Amino acid sequence: MNGMHSVTQTLATVRIINVNVTDDTLSVDLEDGRTIAIFGSI
Repeated sequence: MNGMHSVTQTLATVRIINVNVTDDTLSVDLEDGRTIAIFGSI
């Protein structure tokens, strides 16, 4: 194999529809159905 291979990634804008903060969790609900959560304590 000769040459370089490349990957092109297209990023889409996803809107936040809800944010929830507790003593040990930050979670963000996205309009596409995903939830991103961070757990821990300071």
